[in-house]
Amino acid sequence: MDWNGLQFLLALAQYKTLPRAAEALGVNRTTVSRRIEQMEAALEVRLVDKTGRELALTTAGQEAVAAAELIEGEVQSLQRSVLGRDQQLSGEIRVTLTQGIGCLLAPYLARFQTEYPDILLDLHVTNASEDLQLLESDIALRFTTHPSEQLIGRLLARPKMAIYAGQELARRLPEVEEVEFVSTYVTAEMPDLGAGKKIHRVIYTNSIDVAKELVAAGRGVTQIPCYMAEDDPRLVRISATQSDPLPEIWLLYHPRLRTQLRIRRFTEYLVACFEELKPAIEAG
Repeated sequence: MDWNGLQFLLALAQYKTLPRAAEALGVNRTTVSRRIEQMEAALEVRLVDKTGRELALTTAGQEAVAAAELIEGEVQSLQRSVLGRDQQLSGEIRVTLTQGIGCLLAPYLARFQTEYPDILLDLHVTNASEDLQLLESDIALRFTTHPSEQLIGRLLARPKMAIYAGQELARRLPEVEEVEFVSTYVTAEMPDLGAGKKIHRVIYTNSIDVAKELVAAGRGVTQIPCYMAEDDPRLVRISATQSDPLPEIWLLYHPRLRTQLRIRRFTEYLVACFEELKPAIEAG
């Protein structure tokens, strides 16, 4: 039995004629007639009899309407409950983000939670792309050049990056003929250090933060977003800044979540945070 058909029977019980029921439902009269006939076939009983110009419910039809009214009341109650919950500044927000973005945002996230103590922030720090379309997370702050068209997206910043080395290697670099390279998931190809220097990859990692620590410990060079490296005294920039191959930072979430007040408030807050952070992120 198609429970959606009950709304057609309810409308017919209320408005008595096919034209008036169809008008109330925003469909044509043939649709109302066909849906009720389908219910009668499924139940193997007549639900409606024609008496003159009006339609009257049979005994079975009256019983079906009584049950439908109970179901309709429960559905409306559920809708009010869910809508009320969505309009509250409470509940859980699951956020997936990289470690670098997480560290950058930590003071702002702490402030948000202080302002909204009834909202629980569940931060999943990962470089993996959790599936927002399957609602594995509510919100993602993600490095990407091709955000999904199925998601609501907001471009937050276009980071600049450069090649960095540890202090000791940076001092010896003019004399070094072959340079070790630590690559990450944002590195499309090995960089050109110029001056005929050879470069070969020794380590690959999916974490920019790990690559940064390896280079700071003296393990070759790597490409790092400038906002992550410029204030680290252990590192020295050895190239000009560049936008490629680093992807942009996007805020992404599922369209179904835009009606939730806590999601709207949090995404608005993040956009404002990145407006403040953007000059540092995009600086060369």
